Parts: sequence; structure tokens; C-alpha cells
Amino acid sequence: MRTIFEAQVEPLLAAGFVITVALWLVLSVWVVIDRVRFDRGQRKLRIIHRSVSDPRLVELSYAERSAFLKQLLDRMPARTIYRMAGDDELPAWVREECARMALAVIGLPQMLRDATPHRGARRKWRRVSALHVLLHARPSAIHALLRVALADADADVASAAATVLQRIGDERAAQILIEGLRTSRLPASRIAARVERFTIPLDRLLRPLLADERAEMGYWAATLLRDHHDEDGLAAALMPLVDDTDAPVRKAALMTLGSMVPLGVARVATRRLNDPAPFVRSAAVRALAQAGERTPDRARRKAIAASACPLLADREWTVRAAAKDALVRLGPGVWREVAAELSSSDGFARNGAAEVLQNLGVLDWTLRGIASGAHPTDEAVDVLRRALHEGGVAMSRAAALRSQDEPIGGVDDLLRTLRLEGALS
Repeated sequence: MRTIFEAQVEPLLAAGFVITVALWLVLSVWVVIDRVRFDRGQRKLRIIHRSVSDPRLVELSYAERSAFLKQLLDRMPARTIYRMAGDDELPAWVREECARMALAVIGLPQMLRDATPHRGARRKWRRVSALHVLLHARPSAIHALLRVALADADADVASAAATVLQRIGDERAAQILIEGLRTSRLPASRIAARVERFTIPLDRLLRPLLADERAEMGYWAATLLRDHHDEDGLAAALMPLVDDTDAPVRKAALMTLGSMVPLGVARVATRRLNDPAPFVRSAAVRALAQAGERTPDRARRKAIAASACPLLADREWTVRAAAKDALVRLGPGVWREVAAELSSSDGFARNGAAEVLQNLGVLDWTLRGIASGAHPTDEAVDVLRRALHEGGVAMSRAAALRSQDEPIGGVDDLLRTLRLEGALS
């Protein structure tokens, strides 16, 4: 027989079961409906993305494009349009139009509140979108809001601030970004990539970083100054970084000085040809080549070539490649300095010298002279013989093929002397 307690509890359990099932059904239906609505919204967004990315739209007038976009976004929630204003995958004109539409519905006061710091993942997207929308509204507070956002611990917020600052593109925005190299949680490389896109001169803002005690700041300052001219002693401020204790800083300084080619760059670059870091040696020889390219002084070019030639024997292939490229850029006038390396005890140096002489056109010039009966000097023929011997069958065959439009009896004889007659077969 059931007890009085069981008789009282059983109806409660039955009622609880019914309520639980009902709640589960309601929640399931809500989840399904919400998912269907989400999928429909995503499909519509994909259609909008494809439509606004049509290259034919650029042929339309601004008014026609604006009307087309408004028709596409008809009945889309204001929240969706708000997010689209900060979508970097959309064309700039679409983002701008979405920003105008969002501003018209939401209003500038709310946008300014959204752009201030707040907690919560759901609120984060509103802050990111607000920063992008404010780019088009340009309120007086925009720089202050972006300064705070760039220092935010959230990478998405800081990244959005860096993007908007770069798009503003004025000196105040550049100053905030350059300060962000020191203070932002973002990697300095991401901020530097934004600074690099500014079209205004930034040497006045970047120069103080050259004396910063942190090597990373000196590196980015030297790198970002690469496209600037040597004005107001800028090169002189860079010179000390060539001897910095940090190898990447030395490399950046050499590359920037090489692009400026101020007086004295050859001297400091020559000093770094024996640097312990291979990439610094490569940067040094490239800076030397840039200095040599721009000087009309043949003697100076030859002196630079003489300094660069030993790097053909470097233990690192990247340095050897940089040396070969540098010597080719110095021109045919340095062929004797290069040819001297054919007598080197190092196989890399001999092979590199033969390749440089080929790329300078010295070998082809001598071959054409032999083929035409012009009788080049004994020195030139000896260099040709030793270079082809060092380069082997492949180089000889290539040289012969390049001279195939000339009578090649003399070339045949030379290759036979070198026991490389198979190169012509």
C-alpha cells in the first residue's frame, strides 16, 4: 500500500516532468528559429558581399552606387549595417555608405559612447564598429578615443584603432601610432606596417626613436626612415646605429643609409663587411653597391669592388649572393677586381667570380671578339679561359649558345683547348 507521502509526491513529480518537457520544447524551438534566422542573415550578407564586390560598380556614379547599396541593405537590421562599416573585406565606398547609414539611425552621441572602453565581448564589436564609423564623422574627440583604443589589452580593439589611425593619415594620427610602438599591446611590426603607409613626411616624429635605449625602437625607426631623404642631418643621426650592439639595428641602419647614400656611407659599410651576423654583412655590401652605383668616379667604384670581392668566399651563401649582385651592379669597369678572385684558393670565390664576369658581359664580349677575329688582349682571353674552366661545361655551353649567331670557329678552338668541346655539341 502506498504511503501518504508517496501519494502527495507523485503528482508533483508528474507536474515537474511536464513543465521540464515543455521548457525543453520551447528552448529547442527557439534555438532552431534563431539558427534559421542567423543562417538567413548570413546568406543575405554573402549575397551583399558578392554584389558590392562586382568590379562593374566602379563605373557607376556615386549616387547610383549609393542607391544600389541602400536597395541591397533594405530591411537589414541597423546592427548589421553598423558592423559592416568596420568590415575591412568590403570596398571603402561600401564602408563609408554603411557608416553614414549607421550614423543616421544610431546617432553620433551613441557612437561616441560605443567607442569608449567597456567590458564584455558583445560590447567589443560595437566599439570596433564605432571607431570605424567615427573615421567618417571625424568628431573632435576621435584622436583621443583612438589613442586609448590603441593601448587597449584587446588585440581586436587595438588593431581597429591602428587601422583607423592609418586611414586618417594626418600628423597627429602618425604621432599616436609611433607612440604606440612603445606602448601598444600589438606587435610593433603591425603598427609599423600602418606607419609605413603614411604619405606625409615622418622623419621629425621618428628621429627621437633613433636614440631610444630599446633596440627595437631603433630598429623600427631606422626601417621606417628608409624612404626619406637625408635632410637636416638625418643620416648623421643614423650613423651611430651602424655600430649598435643589436644586429637587426645595424642591418636596418645600413639599408636606410644605403638608400640615402650620404657622404661616409661607404666608410661605415666597409667597416661592417666583417660583421659576425651574415645579414649585416649582406646589408653592408648592398649599401656599398648603392654608393658605387651613384658615383661617377671609376677609381672609387674599383675600390668598392675590391672591398666587396672577398665576400665571394663568405661561409654564408646569402652573403655570397649579395656580393655577386653588388659586383654586377658596379658595372663592367670592375672586371679586373673580380677576375683577381679566379686565383683564389676558395672554390666559392672562384665560381662566384666566374658567374659575375658572365653577368657583367665580359665573357660574351671576349667570345665575340675571338669569333670575329678582333683578337682581344691576352689578359682578356686568359680571364675568359679561367672563368670558363671554373664555370665548367654548363657555363661554356651557355656562352657558346649566346654566340651562336657569330662565326664560332675561334670559340670551338678555345673550348677544345679547355677540353670542353662537348659544350658545343
